[in-house]
Amino acid sequence: MKGFAGVFVCLILLLTLTNGCNNVPGKGSRFGVPFIKNSFVSRYERSPDQVREAALKVLATQGQLTMNDTVNSQIAARVDNRDVVIHVQAIEAGITEVKTWVRNKWGGTDLNLAREIDKQIALQLPRYQTQIESGGM
Repeated sequence: MKGFAGVFVCLILLLTLTNGCNNVPGKGSRFGVPFIKNSFVSRYERSPDQVREAALKVLATQGQLTMNDTVNSQIAARVDNRDVVIHVQAIEAGITEVKTWVRNKWGGTDLNLAREIDKQIALQLPRYQTQIESGGM
């Protein structure tokens, strides 16, 4: 009986550690793969309104808009059978952060699509100012 209890405890511990729930803005807690980067973050020398407008244009042309929450500064869409959520946030005066999440129906991430959407947002912004920082979390 003692060996069975040890195996049972190990099994419970393994299931707890591999639980892959991730919090995605606008979508709540969803199944996902643990310990894998699930978002792409960039910062721009732009107002949040300019960046938000660019993100809306990109998502409207790339897929179908499913949410446009102006209160929480979140935009969601379906692009290539994937859920895309973009959060636009002012960091300081003149600096805006864009965080992009892309999930497939099984909870996996698609950072290539997140980067591509982020690149398209940058291309939609006026040309005289450039992206100041790019990276992921």
